Amino acid sequence: FNRAKIDEMLSYQLDQAQRFTHGFALIVLDIDHFKQINDTYGHQSGDQVLIGISQLINQHIRKSDTFGRWGGEEFIIICPESGHKQASILAEKLRQELELKVFTEVGQVTASFGIAQHQENDQAKDIIARADTAMYQAKVAGRNQVKLG
Repeated sequence: FNRAKIDEMLSYQLDQAQRFTHGFALIVLDIDHFKQINDTYGHQSGDQVLIGISQLINQHIRKSDTFGRWGGEEFIIICPESGHKQASILAEKLRQELELKVFTEVGQVTASFGIAQHQENDQAKDIIARADTAMYQAKVAGRNQVKLG
């Protein structure tokens, strides 16, 4: 999905969480050194990496999860009925699968993951900010990691 659909689904999950006290988790992932991929191999190769990562993620998430491109090389996964533990397991699995994938032209690509769990009275910006902060902590800690927010 695109950013508009992610915004819509995140709003829906926030409404569901408030109405039924069902929690959810949010995973933000950012491809490590993506600018370098585009600069070295060209934007078409960068696009192929984005497509390949999208396919990989779609193969490993649940049908109830919502996955989309947030912008640039950043993606979001909304995981209904999940907390930190379940989202961490998923993010780590995705991180490992991506680390093993070899892209024809660019070779190995990694990503940094940040996770946030819904908290009472969260607005979309709140949970996104916590997941984004955790993802940046993964980048600062050396990339190719999963961090909780």
